[in-house]
Amino acid sequence: MGAAGLLTGGPSAGARPLRRPFPPSRTGTTSTSTTSSLQAAPASRRRERVRLRSLVFEGRDWGVDRQVVSARASYTHAADAWQSSSYNEKCSLLMAEMVEAAELRQWDRVRGLLVKAAKDIDSYLDEDPIAVGSDVSFKTYASQGRSKLEDLLRDVEAIPALPKPLLVMFARRLVVGGSCSSDAHLMHCLQILRWLRASTIQRQAEMVATAKDYTRIVNALLKKSKTLKARDVNPYEQRAYECWRDMRKVCGVAKLDGAAVRAGMNACATARRTVEALEVFEGASSASSSAAGIAGSDATVCYNILIKGFGLEGDLEGLEAVLSRMEAGAVRKTESTYNTLVNAFVSLDRVDRAWQAMQEALASGSAGEESKQYMYATVLKGIVRRMNPNLKGMTQALDLMNRMKALGVVPDVYVYSQLIDHLIKKRNDVDAADRLFQQMQRQEFGAVEPNVVVYNMLLRGLCNQNSGLSKNGAGWSKVRCLELLKDMGSRGIKPNTSTFNTLISAAVSNDDQRSANKLFKLMVDLKVDPDRMTFTTIMKSFSDQRRPEECARIFEELDARAFGGADKIAFNCLLGAHGKAGDLQQAEEVYNRMLKRGIQPDSVTFNSMVRACCALKDPRRAALFVSRACGRGIRIAPSLYDVTIKMCVAAEEFADCKSMLRSMRQLGVEGTDLAEQFVEERRVASTKKGQNLAVERVKFWVGLPNSYYNTDEDWR
Repeated sequence: MGAAGLLTGGPSAGARPLRRPFPPSRTGTTSTSTTSSLQAAPASRRRERVRLRSLVFEGRDWGVDRQVVSARASYTHAADAWQSSSYNEKCSLLMAEMVEAAELRQWDRVRGLLVKAAKDIDSYLDEDPIAVGSDVSFKTYASQGRSKLEDLLRDVEAIPALPKPLLVMFARRLVVGGSCSSDAHLMHCLQILRWLRASTIQRQAEMVATAKDYTRIVNALLKKSKTLKARDVNPYEQRAYECWRDMRKVCGVAKLDGAAVRAGMNACATARRTVEALEVFEGASSASSSAAGIAGSDATVCYNILIKGFGLEGDLEGLEAVLSRMEAGAVRKTESTYNTLVNAFVSLDRVDRAWQAMQEALASGSAGEESKQYMYATVLKGIVRRMNPNLKGMTQALDLMNRMKALGVVPDVYVYSQLIDHLIKKRNDVDAADRLFQQMQRQEFGAVEPNVVVYNMLLRGLCNQNSGLSKNGAGWSKVRCLELLKDMGSRGIKPNTSTFNTLISAAVSNDDQRSANKLFKLMVDLKVDPDRMTFTTIMKSFSDQRRPEECARIFEELDARAFGGADKIAFNCLLGAHGKAGDLQQAEEVYNRMLKRGIQPDSVTFNSMVRACCALKDPRRAALFVSRACGRGIRIAPSLYDVTIKMCVAAEEFADCKSMLRSMRQLGVEGTDLAEQFVEERRVASTKKGQNLAVERVKFWVGLPNSYYNTDEDWR
C-alpha cells in the first residue's frame, strides 16, 4: 500500500448519502455569472481556489472543531451536524478538483481525474492494515463497517449532479485494474463489492462487477484459504462464500456459466454449506440455458465438490447419496474424484471404504504415480489417527501393521515408505523406522524390496534425527548410513542426487569434512549429477575449513553448469569463505559481482560482510555495510550492531557511527535511542579530552606547570 493517507473514518450507520462538505449551493448548480468568472480566472487564481477548496475539505477554514467538520461529511436530519474524517493532501486536492469540475459540468475533466486515481488507487489511500491481505486483515474487514476505499467511493457518489456512469466507470476500473493474486487488490475488490450493497447504483451493480469478476475473486479467495491454517474460522473461506452470495443476488443463477456455478458450489462446500451447493448444482443441471447447463467433465467436477463438502461436514449419508447419483447418471470417476473420495472417507473415519476406493482407482488405471502416493498417505493417516499414542519403537510399527491387516490393507513398498516416513517425521523414532526397514524384507512380512525412495527416507532420518545408532543418541549415524549406501549398491539400486545431498550435508554439519569430500568424489565416480544443493554444501565445507580457493573453484564449476549458474546461496557461501579467511578485498569483489549479476543481497550477505570488517578492525567499512543493509530494509544480527558501534566509538569514527545510527532508526532497529545516547556521551568525552590535552601541551611549551609530561617515566 502507498504511504499517502486518505480516510480514517466515515458516517454512522443509517446516515443519509453524503452531501458536499462545504456551504455552496446544495442543488449542485452554479449561476451563469459564477461559471463565466471561474472559466475566465487565470491559472494561478484557479490553483489558489483549488488549494482553498482542499483546505475546506480538511476542515481548516470553518472556525469550528476538527472533530465536527473536516474532509468527508454526511448531513443528517437528526443532528443536523457534519460527521467527518480526514483526507490527506493528495486526496483533498483530488476531491476539490472533482467538485469544482462537477459544478462547472466539466465531465471530461472529472473522468480524467477518476481514471488517474483508478490507475494508482494505493497512492490515494493511507497505509491501511485492513488491506494487506493477511488473515488478521480479513477478520478486521469483516468486523468493521467500512474501509478507506469505501469512504472514497461514498464521497465520489455524494458529489452533486455527478453522472452515475462516471461513478460506475470508476468502480469498474478499480475492480479490473489489478490481479487478484495481490492481497491488496483482492481486499480492494471485496471493499468495492461491500460498498455496492448499500450504494445508490444498485441497478448498475452488474456493470461494476460481472459474473466473471465475481468468479475470479471467489477462486482467488479459495486458493488462498488452502495456504492458511486457521484454528477456528478461515476468513478467506468466509469471504468467498460472502462473495458468492453477492454474485447470486446481482447476476441471478440463470446468467451464471459453468465456471461461476463451480466456483459458487466450491465456496458453499468449503464453508460447510454443502446442501446449498447441491441445490445450486440441481438448479444448474435443470437449466435450459446452455451457459448454465452442467454436463460432461463439468458434472464430474461438481460431483467432486459435493464429495469434498460432505466429507468436510462428516455427512456419510450425503456422501453415499452423491455416489449413488453418480452411478445412476453414469458419471465417470476421474483421478481427482478418487483422491477426493479417499480423503472424504478418511475424514469420516471409514478407512476401510477409503482403501476400497483406492483399490478401485488402481484397478481402473485412474491413479497416476503422484495420486497413488497421495492415496496411500491419506489411508495411513487415517490408520495412524486411531493408534495408541503411548506405544513406541517397534511395538508402534507392529500395531500399525496389525491395524492394516484387519482392514485388508496389503503392505507394499508404498505402504512401508509411508510408515517409515511417519515414524521418522511424526514420531521422531528413527530406530523403529530402521527395524521396520529390516522387517519389510523378511519372507514372513512379504519380502518387499525397498526402492531408492525408502533408502533416502531412512538416510534422512539417520542423518538428521536422534537415534540410538548414532554417537550419544544425536547427530548422524555414519556407520549405519555407509552400510545402507553399500546395500544399495549390492542390490543394484543406484543412489540419486538426493541420496548424496543428504549424506554430504550431514557430514558437513557434523564437521566431518573428510567424509564429505569422499562422498562427493564417489558421487562423481558413479556419474550422479550434482545439483545446486550439492555444490553449495561442498562450498560450505571448504568455507568452514578456511579454504577460500577451493570454495572459489567449486563456485566457478557451479557457475558454468547448464542449470542456471550460481545463485544467491552460492554467492553467500563464497563471500563468507573469503570473510572467514580475512580477505575483505576479495569478499567485496564477490559482493559487487553479486550486485552486477542482479542478485539482491540478504541478511546472510550483510552479516558476512559486517563480520569480516569487524574481524579486520575496519569500523568505517563495517558502518558502511550496516547502513547499506538498513537502506535495503534488511536487519542483520543484533550482536553485529553492538560490535560495530563500539568499534566506531573506540576508533572515534563518530560521523560514520551517527550516519549508521540514522539508518538504523529509519529501519526501526530496537535500542537505537540508547545507542545514540552512548555514542554522544563518548563523543563529548573525547572532545573534552582533546581540548584538555591541547591546553596542557601549550603550557608545557611555554614553561608553565602542566600535566602533559608529569613524570620522568612519561617523558622517557
